[in-house]
Amino acid sequence: MTSEENLNGCMAFMVVKAPIPGQVKSRLAASVGDEAASEHYRAFVIKEVSALRRDDLPLTILYHPPGSERAVIGMVGSGIIFKPQRGADLGERLLNGFLDLFENGYDRVIALSSDVPELTSEIVLKAFGSLMENDAVIGPCTDGGYYLLGFRTLSFRPEALTGVPMGTDTTASKTLSLLSGLKVHVLPTLSDMDTMEDLRGYIARTTRSNGDNDVR
Repeated sequence: MTSEENLNGCMAFMVVKAPIPGQVKSRLAASVGDEAASEHYRAFVIKEVSALRRDDLPLTILYHPPGSERAVIGMVGSGIIFKPQRGADLGERLLNGFLDLFENGYDRVIALSSDVPELTSEIVLKAFGSLMENDAVIGPCTDGGYYLLGFRTLSFRPEALTGVPMGTDTTASKTLSLLSGLKVHVLPTLSDMDTMEDLRGYIARTTRSNGDNDVR
């Protein structure tokens, strides 16, 4: 699925924080410090966005906190859609992201995490494609959360966002339970970068594939 025709009605949105030291990746910062955690987060976001832009996939960036648009554009570059996140917590912000894009006429919408550097355009394309035959799609994380969640307009279930605690080791499983009755496609499991252990695992996998130096 690579043609424009097959992407008609599709939009991905990524929830992104401005890379402000002390305000991103708090668990990783406990090991490497605020400045280093911010730089790692910046690298994760750039890698993900670059992969999607390289294949011209439809993408909207929902940024946080309010007023940080310039900082986020400075991180990933212009030429895509930037909008502030709306909501008191992550579940509400994801909910509003879906609702806004459905109201704008998109039929297949997926939400993406911004700290999963192994996310590829191929996985996103597979997610969009799966929504041609399925009601929903989810990409689980190794820690029990998810890095991707998508719906068609008519199969959208707001309670999957508002009724599930985010950031727990049961977030994905509880989300799936709330999608009971829908036809759901499950993508490969990936790792998000919350802790030093996550980062070292990612670097080790990258080292095996391209020979880069390990983290010290």
